[in-house]
Amino acid sequence: MTHTELSESAAELLKKIQKGWECLHPQKITDEIEELQKKTEEPGFWNIPKEARGISQRLSSLQKKKKLWESVLKDTEGLLEFLHILEENSPELSDLQKEYETLAQKYEKARVDLYLGGEYDNRGAILEITAGA
Repeated sequence: MTHTELSESAAELLKKIQKGWECLHPQKITDEIEELQKKTEEPGFWNIPKEARGISQRLSSLQKKKKLWESVLKDTEGLLEFLHILEENSPELSDLQKEYETLAQKYEKARVDLYLGGEYDNRGAILEITAGA
């Protein structure tokens, strides 16, 4: 991949990441994380273990989601900045291409998680297959 192709691909990836991040409503996630953290700090939080476990799981899930999207966004922005500085035939280009591929894979994982991020998507499912028509 040439320098120009890599720059264009990385810019396109960044647009996709930004769009996905916006779909998550980052301010809502941040507000909910803060709210859940306050609940976990309340005295007697663990008095109702089932409720406390649910809150802790939701908090953990939101924190992981936020961290993943922020990480891939920040890293892609950094890649683009480095590509702007880098010369056309630089030996670091192959390393940056590997970094781009890694970021594209992280984005795909985050994108799938975005689609499977509904209220009940963290629960197991039972699938039954029977033979016959």
